[in-house]
Amino acid sequence: MEGMMDRKVQDVNKSLDAFELRVLKRPAPAIDLSSFQAELSSLWDDIDAILSTPTVELQSAPTALADDTVLDALFTGTAEEKPAPTHTKSF
Repeated sequence: MEGMMDRKVQDVNKSLDAFELRVLKRPAPAIDLSSFQAELSSLWDDIDAILSTPTVELQSAPTALADDTVLDALFTGTAEEKPAPTHTKSF
């Protein structure tokens, strides 16, 4: 029983050693993290600057002229005239 436990422990240790070797053989990251973080910080600063820029709200032009035009078209004398019938009545 003790021999079997020793073999299992050795197998686990071999697996751990193999994993450690694989990790050590990995290439270094392609991106330098400090420069990446600096670039990201710069982008956040740009976003903050854009969002904090005050916006100028344009005042809309008065709509009184347009309202008068619509009202004039609706309530001029032409509204009381009846249009010519487009069909005939059969008796």
